[in-house]
Amino acid sequence: MRPSLLVILSFCALPSCTALFSFDDFRFDGGSADAVAAEASVDAVTDLTDATAPDVVSPDVVSPDVVSPDVVSPDVVSPDVVSPDVVSPDVVSPDVVSPDVVSPDVVSPDVPLDSSLDASLDASDGRVDAPLDTPADTALDRPDASVDAPADVPLDRPDVALDVGPDVPRCPTGMIRCGDACVDPQTDPLHCGSCSTPCTLLCSAGACVTAVDVRASLGNDLSGHACALMSDRTVRCWGANGEGQLGDGTRTSRTRPVAVVGLRNVAELAVGGSHSCARLMDGTVSCWGSGAYHQLGDDTAQRSTPAAVPGLSGVTAIAAGSGHVCAIRSEGDVLCWGRNTFGACGPGAPADTRGPRVVANTGLLTRVSTGYLHSCAVRSDGAVRCWGFGTFGELGDGRSTTSVTPVAASGFSASDISTGGEDSCALASDGRLWCWGSNRYGSHGRGTSSTDPSPRMIPSIINATRVSVGSYHACALAAGAPLQCWGYNNEGQIGDQGGLTQRNTPGAVSLISPATTVSCGYQFTCAVLATGAVQCWGRNTHGELGDGTTASRSTPLPVLF
Repeated sequence: MRPSLLVILSFCALPSCTALFSFDDFRFDGGSADAVAAEASVDAVTDLTDATAPDVVSPDVVSPDVVSPDVVSPDVVSPDVVSPDVVSPDVVSPDVVSPDVVSPDVVSPDVPLDSSLDASLDASDGRVDAPLDTPADTALDRPDASVDAPADVPLDRPDVALDVGPDVPRCPTGMIRCGDACVDPQTDPLHCGSCSTPCTLLCSAGACVTAVDVRASLGNDLSGHACALMSDRTVRCWGANGEGQLGDGTRTSRTRPVAVVGLRNVAELAVGGSHSCARLMDGTVSCWGSGAYHQLGDDTAQRSTPAAVPGLSGVTAIAAGSGHVCAIRSEGDVLCWGRNTFGACGPGAPADTRGPRVVANTGLLTRVSTGYLHSCAVRSDGAVRCWGFGTFGELGDGRSTTSVTPVAASGFSASDISTGGEDSCALASDGRLWCWGSNRYGSHGRGTSSTDPSPRMIPSIINATRVSVGSYHACALAAGAPLQCWGYNNEGQIGDQGGLTQRNTPGAVSLISPATTVSCGYQFTCAVLATGAVQCWGRNTHGELGDGTTASRSTPLPVLF
């Protein structure tokens, strides 16, 4: 558009005189006569139908293509474009700027002022092209865009690695990308701590964790459960949980292991009937589950998370029976609490013991074990002392009599001991095994099933390193030999591949790798393998095998951590 232009010039000798320019529908009330040229000619003007004039000034705005030879705003000069005969209607007083019409030569705040202003003027519309050195992929209306940001990194994705394309979904906070998947390096056993760092069992806090010990409960049809001590000194339990014996804060049975809430720095486990206990590294003891016989060490009837046994410290060994608990202190004495109907907690009235009480006449002890209704311990000199229910000869003193006072089971020097339902077995210092008690279902492993109130040696086992006695079956580990079990087998608890037939002599159990420890419970058995995995077999009514099912079996399969 080329509107008619009437230029009226007024001259005055006084500095206060002003000039009025009339551009048809455009008015410019300028400054003093000293700042206005005496004459000017206009050949072309730009359509400014949307222009207004608010009092806003941008100090950094430079219009390189529009300068009147005699009208120069202070400190604002275009170095490249000078048109001596053209006065652009874009030239305004320093107090007048159009907010709606953006001069194309206004430099974006993202572009340094010293960038090249080499531009071409489009005669058709008066626009100024963008500076030639402005990055083509940097939008001028994106002040938050980094000039050197790679094109394939979305600006709203700060957690995406620079070498990850924009088509890869973002991983949630705390997870990392391994191939095509988002994984949690703190818990994923296939990517523990970083990509492609597999664990054989489980991952916790970015480190591989394995099992170092396992204990099966010596309870009844309703209480079967097991717990494993892990290499990070935490505990995971599975199976029946009607009394909170799994320690996960609930009373819901679990067919796979769950972590015991808040339990750390565990040195040793003790799994009883419907209760569980742990000896901590600081010498204290915490228990959880049923307190029906005060086996939690206080008057609590039941709790589903661990709590310390009051007043107990300096503990070096611990064991849990079906309804009672015993612990050895650093001084060598033993304290017991819980069910004491037949004297399993030592001398005193035949009533439940509400807190730890010293058992007299034992001597200095190093190991302790608790069965259904009796207890046995190994002295520092290798002698064995037992007390409690003895009707089936389980005290080993040659009689079938109950005794609240510890009696001697003689004939060998012991290094460890295990007690079960109606039987006891000791690991002698020379690696031989000695057993006594009811021997029901051939649980003594000597080919018979008659009661033995005095200890007798199992002839077929030598170089034994571990023994465990369950309800009516037993298992042993020996150097250079596979795990061997014998006794009652109604649920497949001895791991005999031949079925559910009982064995009164030891037989090998087929495991995926050698066992390092074994524990016999109520009609089921669990073992820790050299790989740190756990395998269980036998009764599985409440999920005590930890395989995610409740199907009993005679073949060992891994616990699914």
